Amino acid sequence: MDGINPFGNRHGGKQVTITFIILICLTLPISLRFLPENIFIFGIAPGPKEPTVHQVNWVLRPLVDQLKILWNPGLQLSKTCLYPHGRHIYCAILPFIGDLPTLRAALGFASHSATRMCPYCHLKRSEIQNLDHSTWPKRTLSDHRKSADDYLKASNAKVQDKLLKENGSEATDVPVDELVDILRDAANPPENLAYSCLTSDLAASSTFGLETLFASNLSSSDDDVIPDMYINDWDGEWTSIPEQPVLDSQALKFINQRLPHISVPSWIRCAIPVLGKASRGRLKADEWCTLFTIQLPLVLQLYWNCHTSPKKELSQAEESSLLHNFALLVSLVNVGLKRVIDAQLINKY
Repeated sequence: MDGINPFGNRHGGKQVTITFIILICLTLPISLRFLPENIFIFGIAPGPKEPTVHQVNWVLRPLVDQLKILWNPGLQLSKTCLYPHGRHIYCAILPFIGDLPTLRAALGFASHSATRMCPYCHLKRSEIQNLDHSTWPKRTLSDHRKSADDYLKASNAKVQDKLLKENGSEATDVPVDELVDILRDAANPPENLAYSCLTSDLAASSTFGLETLFASNLSSSDDDVIPDMYINDWDGEWTSIPEQPVLDSQALKFINQRLPHISVPSWIRCAIPVLGKASRGRLKADEWCTLFTIQLPLVLQLYWNCHTSPKKELSQAEESSLLHNFALLVSLVNVGLKRVIDAQLINKY
């Protein structure tokens, strides 16, 4: 489930969202799974804004009604290619994929700014500084089902708003107890997680912010800054970096001069030709990943090299430290975007 802007992702353009509900058959091999002829667009929420939980329910209800039948009792097929005498099949949602706002709306959770902002625990927003996860009261499917039932039985909207504030969840047409385990089977695509990481990192290092550098409407806040994390096997001596930004208009000019000369594989369709131009619109998650994992690693090692960089405010040790830090970020993104993961990669991450 995801939304698009039909007028294009242009900075300062019309902000309209059309939301699609798309079904993909996971029994097909990956090579066939995402072909246009094998993707089923079940429903469309026309916009112009992102749908609320109630509006999502209107679109989901017909799907849920059909899935309930396909799950119990299932469907008997009289004949298939591999089963000439027929077979009995079942259907379930596994997993439910979307970005975080979409997942919250579809599965009945409150927004990230609500009193109970977390879909996995009952921690209050006022306790967001509590990093001891052992003290977080965990959510359960039975709790979520009860909260949804209480929300449905509420006598008026005022009571519903009170329940939403207390529980952080409301009624949804996704049958959590039958078709999907929303606490385990709701997936936020890795590129969206990388998007948050990369935009936060660059916001901290840019002199004029992401709004100007990448023609984005994103904003950064001092409240979002994460304390420095240290790695035991740090490669090389750490050199503190001056507080002034390390990416400015001079860096942008240097980067833009070299981006057109970078050749990327033909299967990568989201290479960025220029940065800082409003005509390019806001970067999407996959464009951020391409920029940070392919394009910027080739350019910034030149920019932060004391012999070729046009910027001389930083010492060689400071530039080397910046490059090491950026290389670790790229490595983290590459591991996080792996389609297949194992214990070794988890430890590396």
